[in-house]
Amino acid sequence: MSLVDHLSSPTTDQTLFQHWQKRLSQGGRSILLCADESLARHLAELIAQWQSAAAYLSGSPLWRDHEPLSGERHLSDQWLGLECDGLLLPLDGHLTANGLAAASGALRWGGVLIAFPEPGANGLSSYLLQRLIESPEVLPVARLEPDSFFAAPRKAGAVHGATPEWLTEAVAQQQAVVERMESLLQGRRHRPMLLSARRGRGKSSALGEVAARWCRSGASIVVLSPAVDNIRSLVQRFEACGGEAVKTHRWQLGEGSLQWQPMDRYLEDPAQQSSADCLIIDEAAAFSFHQLEQCIAHPRVVMATTLEGYEGSGRGFRLRFLQWLSRHRPQWQGLELSLPMRWSAQDELEPALDDWLLLRASESAESDPSPEPEDNSSAQIERLSQSQRRDLYLLKPLMGLLQQAHHRNNPNDFQAFLEADHLHYWLLRRGEVVDAAAVVIEEPPVEPELLTEIAAGRRRMPGQLLRQSLAFYCQSHNLAAMPGARIQRIATAADLRRGGRASELLARIEQQSLADAGEESPAWLGTSFPAESALIRFWQKNGYQLIRLGLKPDRISGVPSVLAIKVLQPGFENDVAALAALYKQRFFHGLNRHWRDLSPDHLIALWPDSNKEQPTDHRAERSMLQAYVKGGGDFVLWQADIHRLLVSAGLPHRIEDARVLVSAIFQDKPAAELGFRGKRELNDTLRRILQDYF
Repeated sequence: MSLVDHLSSPTTDQTLFQHWQKRLSQGGRSILLCADESLARHLAELIAQWQSAAAYLSGSPLWRDHEPLSGERHLSDQWLGLECDGLLLPLDGHLTANGLAAASGALRWGGVLIAFPEPGANGLSSYLLQRLIESPEVLPVARLEPDSFFAAPRKAGAVHGATPEWLTEAVAQQQAVVERMESLLQGRRHRPMLLSARRGRGKSSALGEVAARWCRSGASIVVLSPAVDNIRSLVQRFEACGGEAVKTHRWQLGEGSLQWQPMDRYLEDPAQQSSADCLIIDEAAAFSFHQLEQCIAHPRVVMATTLEGYEGSGRGFRLRFLQWLSRHRPQWQGLELSLPMRWSAQDELEPALDDWLLLRASESAESDPSPEPEDNSSAQIERLSQSQRRDLYLLKPLMGLLQQAHHRNNPNDFQAFLEADHLHYWLLRRGEVVDAAAVVIEEPPVEPELLTEIAAGRRRMPGQLLRQSLAFYCQSHNLAAMPGARIQRIATAADLRRGGRASELLARIEQQSLADAGEESPAWLGTSFPAESALIRFWQKNGYQLIRLGLKPDRISGVPSVLAIKVLQPGFENDVAALAALYKQRFFHGLNRHWRDLSPDHLIALWPDSNKEQPTDHRAERSMLQAYVKGGGDFVLWQADIHRLLVSAGLPHRIEDARVLVSAIFQDKPAAELGFRGKRELNDTLRRILQDYF
């Protein structure tokens, strides 16, 4: 059905009022689809009058335009902590999935989302328009006809002056969580709490109330969040409990105080860290893994985060940080707010958005494991065509698998699936069951003049991570000038991993990439991934060579990123050898500087191959080390010689021995940090290990 057919009949103001009032009485929100912006704004004025008359709001209704706050992640973050009662949504070329999901989360019960088509729609807007047309929850409004027999009541008696039952239950759940958090101040130290919830569950206001309770006890509270605007709801609740602002970003209540700080400033100020009685981290998933690790050193910490939704990093927070937390703080306490407070469980907008933007596709992937195939021949590998990329039967399991397997997911990934022609999606599937998937991004050649600017560090190429690195970091002009592609993501269903499916998919991608492109065949395929031993070995097993290790930890994984490449066309062997030599040189140079805190297991996997073409004569190193191995002196006197020996001869096969050598010789870690009782025990262990080299 087209929009014209869908909006063919007029809507009376009585029909519109009844539609809105029904959802208001249920604690839900309304979704309207209008013919144009003029009608949408007229409806917004009318509904705002009804909202004021209903008197269920504490103040005047607040309506917002979506466009000023839409956009990429840093703009979408502005919606954190905001609330509104109406949202005007133009379906135009500026709409982003992140912005839509974020803005909709700010819409309170009794609120209305009014969508209307605009010229120049992008792929997401066109898709949403069709979904709005097909959705029974949406009320289409072609034009509004006044009903002479209808007059909207001045007050909606069904909701005026009464607290809805659903809200009472949600408040009771919130109060129980607040009481649990309050106990942290006097409870046992180093038992951090994690409060998780979806948007609209009142976690920020819960933090504001517990902060007020702590301050009444005289506590000093520091709250960290991506921006001070993100704690608006927290501060509002804190002030409602009696707190008042005394300075910029500082509030007082009784003998206690609440202060907001940016994460970087807090971590750089030891005095601030020691003076805080309790630490609150709101929207914790927005911070880096490394930053959160440092915060956990505080004896009393409450973290709050949204694990699903547009924030994106919430998935990584659950997959990675919670695993670390369980290892290092096994007594951590999990809290959850499941009942929504901005709307009721009968709300229609939240499940509609979940469905339209596939926000919870990973939950289906987790609850419906892939059945073990009886016959592997039934599996097929294919690159999705543009028409297949609109097939929801394939789209849902694909997006669910990518969300389940990767830590960086947000609604804009779904938008890219709809719109990005330079992204190619590959599936290994059996019918509608997706066993493995990969996302490949093209990195086409650039003009020689631009490549020169990139190599000189004066220009950057957004979206061309490998080409940028080849040109600037590696100064490999031959490879940087050639067409290439990057494996942006690859995933296998959790219960089918380590069965060779991802490797099979990679091999097919390589074959097909060369066959499809003809003269423009990619010279290389590359990838970027966290420096973790299992991932490193997977890519190396499939023929990808490491060319760069990042200097800083990745924002989510907490470890540096690795760049790896596989040359597909002959004639570039010398270029690859040069990259390998450069990687080896930089790796050993930075081991006790940039990567001193990286796990020895990861470093062992990253270890460059020894020089196999020109075997090194190790007699000089062995001669120098004879005295040490036989029992004389401290290894520090011969550390440089041991270093040269291991660089050229490689690490021992026994993993426990390799860990000791990497940590002591290359990362300069003291004996106590390595679990030894003193230097003597460490030296005895090193002598035993080094005997195998003689």
